[in-house]
Amino acid sequence: MVRNPQPEPAGNLAWPLNMDPAWSPGGDRIVFSAPSSLWICGVAESLLTSLNLDGREPAWSPNGASIAYSDWATGLRTVPAAGGSAIQLTSGPDRSPAWSRDGQWIAFGSGRDGRSDLWIVSAQGGEPRRITDDVAADGDPSWSPDGELIAFSSDRSGNLDLWVVRVSSGALSQVTTDPAGDVEPSWSPDGTRIAFTSDRSGCANIWIASDLRTVRVESKTWSDLKRLYR
Repeated sequence: MVRNPQPEPAGNLAWPLNMDPAWSPGGDRIVFSAPSSLWICGVAESLLTSLNLDGREPAWSPNGASIAYSDWATGLRTVPAAGGSAIQLTSGPDRSPAWSRDGQWIAFGSGRDGRSDLWIVSAQGGEPRRITDDVAADGDPSWSPDGELIAFSSDRSGNLDLWVVRVSSGALSQVTTDPAGDVEPSWSPDGTRIAFTSDRSGCANIWIASDLRTVRVESKTWSDLKRLYR
């Protein structure tokens, strides 16, 4: 149970729009977005380093060597965490990059073609592949630890719920069914649980869907929801 820990400032930029924090795999740095640039903050010494590029939603590669990010208009890019030139991966209104655990693929949401679907692209670049293909609004991708599944939020049921898609086949399974909005899924390291944000209690809280290891992806039955934050 999490009980309102007191936040500590990480860096002290005098801008009102510092957002999108993401921990490095080693836990010693945080990358975040600010007006006109992405920044990296050393947690121990609060040393700030600008990557000198504009972007949103930064995400560390599993080995900590690269950072993927979006500008929500011209596509996804990666940049060395140590600094350097960015590499263009996609072109279009692409957002929410999420690395696979082996660092080979990046999942993302995209509004290309006037739709809101999930796509994946090689971390080395190349032609993106569409994972979902329908009129539903799909977003917030999160890879399972084994790289076989992607959890995401979608309104395909008429309400914002969590779903899982098998990358190889496109088979879908609904994880949550609630009149509230369920978004921002995040897999546990062992692949048996998914944490997510939901307002089902009347305000935004963190919940966990568990017992996932016993359920086929094509099934509609998921179990044991509990709220983590009280």
